[in-house]
This record gives sequence, C-alpha cells and structure tokens, in this order.
Amino acid sequence: MKEYHNIIFLQDTEEASDLINQLLDGQYEAVLKHLAQWDYGPEMEHSPTEGNMRPWGYFDRTIDFPAYDEWTYTISYCGGHGYVALTRWKSCTDEA
Repeated sequence: MKEYHNIIFLQDTEEASDLINQLLDGQYEAVLKHLAQWDYGPEMEHSPTEGNMRPWGYFDRTIDFPAYDEWTYTISYCGGHGYVALTRWKSCTDEA
C-alpha cells in the first residue's frame, strides 16, 4: 500500500505551460525544485489523497525522484491537457 499527498497541481496557466516545456526539454531537476517549494513537509501529511490512490492518470507522464527519508516525489504531467503536478508518496504497511 502507498500513501500519497498532493503538493501542487497547476493547469491551463502560463506557469504550467512553461514547466511542461521545461520537462519536454529534460529540465527535470529545475521543475522539481520549482514545484517542491510548495511542499510544507509534515503539515501536508494530514490529508492523503482520497482512498490513498495514485493521483495521476494512466496516460500521464511521470518522473520519480527519491526525496528524503522514505518519501518519493513524482512529477506528473500531460501537455495535451496543460497540467503539471507534484505528489509526495511512500510505501507503508497496514498495522493490525
């Protein structure tokens, strides 16, 4: 099981278009640095995604970045729909 936390979602803005273009140019680290400024750490962990399901779609492009501790960042984007998002997630176990 995985625990997902949405950090930021941008759609149909000049900023989203610029970030998508940077991703298409392979500037992954620059985009991660920009989007990660909205990650407020533990403050974000009180609201996992509904049903703890991955928040990106089947046809979205994704790029994973091991972050810190057990967390991983995933940038997801779709140029055709004009959006880019950052999610932080980790694998977790159910406690009985």
